[in-house]
Amino acid sequence: MLVVLVLLSLAAATFLSTAVEDAGVSHLLLERDHLLLGRNSACEQALVQLQRDGDPVRDFAAPINIPTGDGRPLTVRWEHQHVSRGRLISSPGLLDESAKLNLNAIPTETGDPVRERAWLTSLPGIDDRLADAILDWIDSDATPRPLGAEQSFYTSRNRNSLPPNHQLEHVAQLADVRGMTPTLLWGTDDTPGLAHYLTVTSREFSKPGRIDLNQSDLGKLYDELEQSAGPLAAQFVLAYRVAGSLELSEERSRFPHAEESGLPDLFVAQERDRPTAGTDRPVRAGISLDVPGTFRVRSYFDLIGTSVRIRVGTDDRVLSSPWPGDPASCERSWQDLAMVATCSSQVVAPGRVSLRSAPASVLRCLPDFPAELALAIEHSRRRGLQNPASLVANGTASLEQLRRWGPYLTTQGAVFSGTLHLRNAVGLPLTETVLFDISSSDR
Repeated sequence: MLVVLVLLSLAAATFLSTAVEDAGVSHLLLERDHLLLGRNSACEQALVQLQRDGDPVRDFAAPINIPTGDGRPLTVRWEHQHVSRGRLISSPGLLDESAKLNLNAIPTETGDPVRERAWLTSLPGIDDRLADAILDWIDSDATPRPLGAEQSFYTSRNRNSLPPNHQLEHVAQLADVRGMTPTLLWGTDDTPGLAHYLTVTSREFSKPGRIDLNQSDLGKLYDELEQSAGPLAAQFVLAYRVAGSLELSEERSRFPHAEESGLPDLFVAQERDRPTAGTDRPVRAGISLDVPGTFRVRSYFDLIGTSVRIRVGTDDRVLSSPWPGDPASCERSWQDLAMVATCSSQVVAPGRVSLRSAPASVLRCLPDFPAELALAIEHSRRRGLQNPASLVANGTASLEQLRRWGPYLTTQGAVFSGTLHLRNAVGLPLTETVLFDISSSDR
């Protein structure tokens, strides 16, 4: 009888223990679901804020309380890691991925391996040999660069991973590049790795409805600009597309290796000296449309404070830009152009570097970018940068410098990353890395 009672007591205790454990598990599952719902809500709120052109740092710096249906609020905190003066810093808010160099935007088919290599060698830890190996990893051919490594190198050493020879989906794919080490790629607690300087996701979204300054139909270009910006602006842009600017000709002589902007092999004067078109040929504002739009507008700075020499009717004239480039006016000129026009027909454009957040070492990756200018831009952020022309307004850069490097620069991209820290009322935490992409055209 005693044995039976003991066994029954043990069975009851086991049942009670199991019930308590089951209740505990159920409670934890409910708390987990509560956190996951909070995570989704926090991400949705962040996405809406970013789509409204929110500041990724300022607007996400303070902790946020998210109300829930059961009356238990959740506390949300956003954090990101970024490079500051060579050190890895954790700060509140989100990181604009345009603070990094986009590997997928590096030109790899120019035929000049030395200048292609220079896109990478300003970054800490990348020498010529590693730069060539990285470029061989992502370029489309199987021919090794002078100091690089292609498929034959990796197969001869029985490597499992071979060069994909196409754009990367994640920076982690660089882990198998010859010469790469985990510490070099990922860094340490306070020392940044290459993953903190490189990205494959940065891009920008071009707001719809703006006029494409580089469209091939010059008559349509003039008509659209005349309606939106007035006849003087339309005439000047048309003249630039046909003849280029006097400043552009000077820039080409100073930077013979500059990225091609559509500048023809003929000198500007040779374009000007073509015979005047007959009266039966298309003309806008006295400028013949028989001459193709050979010159591309690389950035708004090509049109700000510049001048164009061109034949207007029967006269050889010099037209001055309606967008002044002096320090007091440059920001407004940039804003006026950005309101009505774009330099690209692409809805989504990858790869430009953020003036607001890129470290000097990333800015120096841009072709021939001066080290002193990169450092000056870093320091100028304390005064605020509304747009790239702010660098002229605050004396950090000259208009000539921004004509040269403006095509590579932006103030803010459309892809952001950060770590979400979420905690509920009983202290249960959730931490997750999140990537926001607001570059889709249906935003």
